[in-house]
Amino acid sequence: MVKIEGDSWLAESIHKLTQNGVPVCAHIGLTPQSVNVLGGFKIQGKTEDQAKNLINTAKHLEEAGAAMLLIECVPSIVATQISQSVSIPVIGIGAGADTDTQVLVLPTVKIHPLKTETHSIFSANTVNYLSIEFHNYTLITFRCLRITRKHMFCIILL
Repeated sequence: MVKIEGDSWLAESIHKLTQNGVPVCAHIGLTPQSVNVLGGFKIQGKTEDQAKNLINTAKHLEEAGAAMLLIECVPSIVATQISQSVSIPVIGIGAGADTDTQVLVLPTVKIHPLKTETHSIFSANTVNYLSIEFHNYTLITFRCLRITRKHMFCIILL
């Protein structure tokens, strides 16, 4: 499986890859490889138009053949709508608790005492605690404990 980041314009590439037997994970929302184009590491899908675009993009990429969807740093309500709009698995990174599952990328684990990411659920201050944090993450994942509101991005859509 390959993971590719982008928007609806990925549909043709996804179709070609899947047609040739390569499963694709489509990554939308905050796409780190395009962070400079997006204006930095910022929440995506905050406005109604942006949210609708993400939902339509998810549908379009599923229709093109994406085997799964990774959504990053979007408000939880948008992630929920995306998850309900597609039939493929949806993985969230800082996208609330209503995706099929969540992942936490190692650099977002709080290692430095002065820096943390909003969607990081851990409290490690040194690399020595990483093994404990991975154990905690495993417990959260396999015991299906829910991520709480303090680990989500929330907005109100009018």
